[in-house]
Amino acid sequence: MKRGALLAVLPLVFGTASLLSQDSKPVPVASTTVGTAQVESKGMPSNSDGDLWPSCWAGNDKLYAANGDGEGFSTDGDFADIAVSEINGTPGNLSGATISKGDQVGSVWSGAGYNRKPTGMVCVGDTLYLAVQDLALDFNDVPAATILKSTDHGKTWTWDKQKPMFSDHVFTTIWFADFGKGGALAPDGYVYAYGLDGNWRDSFDDKWRIRRACSWRGCRRTRCRTAAPGSSTPAPAGRRRSPTASRC
Repeated sequence: MKRGALLAVLPLVFGTASLLSQDSKPVPVASTTVGTAQVESKGMPSNSDGDLWPSCWAGNDKLYAANGDGEGFSTDGDFADIAVSEINGTPGNLSGATISKGDQVGSVWSGAGYNRKPTGMVCVGDTLYLAVQDLALDFNDVPAATILKSTDHGKTWTWDKQKPMFSDHVFTTIWFADFGKGGALAPDGYVYAYGLDGNWRDSFDDKWRIRRACSWRGCRRTRCRTAAPGSSTPAPAGRRRSPTASRC
């Protein structure tokens, strides 16, 4: 073999690869690939009751979570369509208490045949924001949603009780981007909400959904982007109606 000929390409490690020749040291080669990792874990049981459980880590170092259809972490209490709990401990050794539930946590806007479901929660320091939707009892319809605010760690909540923040099936299933304890790792001071028109559960009607992302700064929404059904590219401005700007 010709002197200096390539003998091997070593596996990719930490974003670089090496070329090895007979008479030279490994030469790093630039790569745009960092690598992949697979993380597996088992669920840890806790003394709690409910589903969904959007949560956030507040500035006081406690975890707050909202559940649908259950008693939350106070399992000796009454059943509710929505409840908020304060949680302490570590996985496998969690404890908590339900601190608000039912009519204390949002309105039902759409009348009989609907109840409340929590979809997203975010902590900004020690202020909590919770997205709550109206979900039909057959899971097929989500016409309205509102974002609630709590300044006392979930014990009491405030929201516009005259009308929902989002209606007409527009942006009615909402999640938030999580930037760590109290949002301290947020890169630009914004809170980002993203979600769907209608319901996330599409096992019955096979409807198209519009993906949206909105950002808040100082509790005022500043911009919203939409994507056409089946596309990851934001639609041009004006293609779809964006939710009306409002304060939280």
